[in-house]
Amino acid sequence: MAGYDDISINPQSEVKFDKIPPNYVAKQDNTKVVINFKLPPIDNGKKNNDIETSMREVCNIPEKSPQRKELETAIKNVLPKASEEFIDEIEQTAQKLKCSPLDLAALIFKESKFNPSEGQGSYKGLGQMNVKSLQASIKYALKYPDASQGIDPDMTITKFVKLSREEQMPYVRNYALTMKESYFGKEKEMTGGDLYALFYTPGFVKKHVLTSKDSKNESIKKMYKDNKNLDKIDENNNRHPDGKITKEDLQYVLDSIKTNVFKVHSTIKHK
Repeated sequence: MAGYDDISINPQSEVKFDKIPPNYVAKQDNTKVVINFKLPPIDNGKKNNDIETSMREVCNIPEKSPQRKELETAIKNVLPKASEEFIDEIEQTAQKLKCSPLDLAALIFKESKFNPSEGQGSYKGLGQMNVKSLQASIKYALKYPDASQGIDPDMTITKFVKLSREEQMPYVRNYALTMKESYFGKEKEMTGGDLYALFYTPGFVKKHVLTSKDSKNESIKKMYKDNKNLDKIDENNNRHPDGKITKEDLQYVLDSIKTNVFKVHSTIKHK
């Protein structure tokens, strides 16, 4: 994810999808994750051999919500050994950002394939952090003490890229919250397009067209050229690059990952 002086993500290789509909409408997905704290009844008359259920009963652990189960299924379809802690981190980050956990998971996958050692140039780790974005994450923890858990104020990019997925997520979360607070405000409910735009071109998040190949601004034109693989649909929601990247394009990319990579229920709609 870019630093303050570099609002264009250094993108990873394009994720290619096989099944793309001819007509598309971006979903306004503001999923709220609700945890069900109602425990299943304990049958004292029968010996329960289900280890997970038994542990939940003994340790007073709440049953997983349907949304959490869907998130877990999605992530484990591409990362079978994903830990509960890593899934928790994505879920909790999405709650704080007020966005869909699946959109967030799709964005992290798009950037790093869930590989904490992924790097290209100065961008490293799950969220493709650089020196400035890492510093912003640490400053957020100093500003908000409740965001300091798991944050080392002396963290460097060299050390960061050696952290596990679980250890990197607090830094990714703080940076995401910093960016949201700066450009959207704390209370905004974010679509996947909003979320992706926040890190692609945060300065233009309130514009319909984020970048275009015909822009008179050379830096905007370059941002389009460097990320033209994100140009997926035209203004009529047909799958056809039109020389412009909008939040609808970005939502389309995330929805395609959820459908064709995570194998979760399709969020892509036809007109």
